[in-house]
Amino acid sequence: MLFTGATLLSNFAATTETTRQGVSVAADATPHTKGAYVTLLASTGAKISYGINLLLRAVGQVTTDTSMLLDLAYGDETTGGNEVILVNNINAGAVHATNAGAKVFFFPVTIPANRSVRARLAAVIGSDTVLVGIKLVQDPLAARIALGAATVVTYGADAANSRGTLITSGTADYGAWVELGDTSADHNFWAIGLDQGADTTQATRNVGIQLGTGPNSGAVTAFPMEFSVPLSSSEEVGGAVPAIVMQAIASGSKLWARVASTDANDIPGIIVYGITLSTSLSGSPAVYGGVGVSRGAIR
Repeated sequence: MLFTGATLLSNFAATTETTRQGVSVAADATPHTKGAYVTLLASTGAKISYGINLLLRAVGQVTTDTSMLLDLAYGDETTGGNEVILVNNINAGAVHATNAGAKVFFFPVTIPANRSVRARLAAVIGSDTVLVGIKLVQDPLAARIALGAATVVTYGADAANSRGTLITSGTADYGAWVELGDTSADHNFWAIGLDQGADTTQATRNVGIQLGTGPNSGAVTAFPMEFSVPLSSSEEVGGAVPAIVMQAIASGSKLWARVASTDANDIPGIIVYGITLSTSLSGSPAVYGGVGVSRGAIR
């Protein structure tokens, strides 16, 4: 089991409805501009963290575009400052607000001991907010593994519009492949975040997402594992299932995505996160579950 024996440190508190949802992070008043960093957790304590579970809530509004991008970082303990970005442009748009649901991500990045965990936000709506909850994985079995760097590279983010790359869905099947760029590192794990695009009349349905690599749209090899994402007519987009998949892709590969729906009018935005885990255990082959020290090598 991943992270057997781990303990969790979180910014949740069981006492009230508010404290059970994490911390509110606000965008800058100017649309598509990152706001000030907000402290999610004042101190990681004396232990290294080997992964971060991220829960986003309370954004979506009926007939409204609520696209937004979140940066996750660590900084100086208690006060913040000297932030090192762990993952940039996390797709936080259209997260559930009226219905039970959330976007949930897991990133196997390492956070040093005695740091704060911080976040900042840009949004299509000036000063818009998102609730951010985190649970840090500490004391895992993986901590005994001698490792290299764990990094995350973001592909497909459209910072000018605070959303992902728009992809037109197929009708009852996958639509055309859309290019997201060339990989800038070797990756062996992947996560995605979907948003509503510019659609403010979204229907309730499930969409399927495939990733692939290839030299052109007519010669793409799809990953064997697909993602599924629920949409709501309240203009809400859920988190992807599975949250993370394993697929080794070399640096310099052209990355593609395509979407399947029951309606070709669905044009969601997609952001893809290429994760690199360099792991070994006493010279053994790479294993799933270990992470190393993040150097903040985020593009």
